[in-house]
Amino acid sequence: MKQNQDHTGGSPKNKDDMALASLLVDIVNTPEVRHVLTQVSREWVKNWCKNSILKQGMGMPVRWALSKILTVSGTDDLPGVFEKPEHMEALAQELPRMIKAMGPIFLSVVHAVEALPPERKKSLFSSFFPGQKTAVPGQVLPSLSRIAEAIYKDDPVFFSSRILPVLENLIASTDFGELRSLFDLMKTDLETVLSDGTGLIFEYPAKLITLLSLVPDGVNLLLTLTNHLLGHITALPPDIFTDLLLSLFKQVDETVIGQGLNNANEVIRQIHTGSTLIGDMDAPRFTTDLKDKLRKIMAQIDPGLAIKARGALIDGRETLISALIDMAEDHPDVLNLWLKQLSVKRNSNIRLLKRKISVMETLPNDDVVEALSAGLSSWNAYDLAEVVNALSRMINRIHHFNPGVIQALVTEFVNSLDLYELEESMGWLSRDLGQAVRPVFRMVAPSIVREICGFFTPGEDDDGYDEAMNQTRDLLSRLIQKKENS
Repeated sequence: MKQNQDHTGGSPKNKDDMALASLLVDIVNTPEVRHVLTQVSREWVKNWCKNSILKQGMGMPVRWALSKILTVSGTDDLPGVFEKPEHMEALAQELPRMIKAMGPIFLSVVHAVEALPPERKKSLFSSFFPGQKTAVPGQVLPSLSRIAEAIYKDDPVFFSSRILPVLENLIASTDFGELRSLFDLMKTDLETVLSDGTGLIFEYPAKLITLLSLVPDGVNLLLTLTNHLLGHITALPPDIFTDLLLSLFKQVDETVIGQGLNNANEVIRQIHTGSTLIGDMDAPRFTTDLKDKLRKIMAQIDPGLAIKARGALIDGRETLISALIDMAEDHPDVLNLWLKQLSVKRNSNIRLLKRKISVMETLPNDDVVEALSAGLSSWNAYDLAEVVNALSRMINRIHHFNPGVIQALVTEFVNSLDLYELEESMGWLSRDLGQAVRPVFRMVAPSIVREICGFFTPGEDDDGYDEAMNQTRDLLSRLIQKKENS
């Protein structure tokens, strides 16, 4: 009895084999599989009867018997077989071995298809895409969605409660130190693979050129896709398209964006604070490391080559702008439209500045004065003065080294001017501007002239310029007296 019990299905393996056998029996009994088996049996009998009169006589009843047997089918079609839970469990048990065996089978199928003539290949792939419409592809995703929806309604954290423990176990049981050690050991090997692999590509120039020729085609496909997408968008009514965009925009979680910006700002602050804490006095660690890194990078750069590349970029920029100018010359309407829009950006900046000042005016006076005072006092006047000093020293060094260079530059500029055109433009410009700014000048001129005249008056302490100022004052006095006498 015990042996019989063990043989009939006490062990799990026997149960799995019986479940798989039941699945295969049901599959064989489906009309679709029986139709295939009928065709196979006919071909088998036909091949078996070749070149033998005796076999041909026996083949007729054999073919008839197989046809009768295979025409009897089960009640379920092929999709209905897989709706049974016990069959799905059996299939899940055998799925890993089936997937493992599918690789060589798939490779053999690919090789067989590769050997077919083009017409047979087209006919074969055409059978994969039937012309008649079928609802099966459109029902798969909705069915999966309904399955997931039913699970989520019953248990909103069903998948996360099962995925997170797996991730936790994976992270807890994984020795990342070993992974790091493995990567350190593999780094040289990976670098060799990448460098030598890249070198292998360049050893076959024709193949490399063919591979690179795919890049423009890919770009053109993306451009075509973008063009068609924008074309469909422009076909939509403006109100519907705008309402769609605004509805999508409203669904963006502004709280998450704000929190993300706060976290990013906090990360930057922590990096700056940490760099100050671990660095030397007046030398944050990041500044030191950055200088060291840039110093090492500069040591590897060829200065002459960098200057040549910079010159090439400048020439390229000039070429691009010149091409745009030539295009504007060929299309005056475009140039006219651009000229009409010259003030748009400036007006926008003026309105924004006006808005900023208006907002400051609405704030309490004490707060605004305190904030402006703090902002003005934070300006580094010392460094600004040092910039002026450095520029002055540089100009003086240029003059001492080559006294005539600045004069020659200015002389060349002046000699290139059209003095007649300049005289005419400055004449009407001074008259027009003089009439326009006359009220303002009459208001501010007395204070300005009074202060300028005060500069010529000696101060309480001699700053070393009294003699020069006296000479200048006498020169102006003689000039004015000469003008009055004439």
